[in-house]
Amino acid sequence: MSRPETSDKSARHRLADILHRRCPLLRPWLRRRCVVCQAPETPESYVCQTPDCKAVYCRSCWDDMRQRCPACTPREELSSSAFSDSDDDVTYAE
Repeated sequence: MSRPETSDKSARHRLADILHRRCPLLRPWLRRRCVVCQAPETPESYVCQTPDCKAVYCRSCWDDMRQRCPACTPREELSSSAFSDSDDDVTYAE
């Protein structure tokens, strides 16, 4: 039964994001959250600068995402082959 709670929470987060964008007077009372880990927005949080996106990331998730917004970046640009550094590749022994 945790699925309905999860969908209720995600719907609430989406509603808060929409209200934050469209109702400037409500912004002081709305707490947006990191789209990755759901941490509350802080002054150190990163907000995507893409005009129609404005997704919020905590600083550590933004760094983990290599400073690329998965909410508005095309999937093919985020694929492992297009988005990996040779220094970060891990090789496993068989």
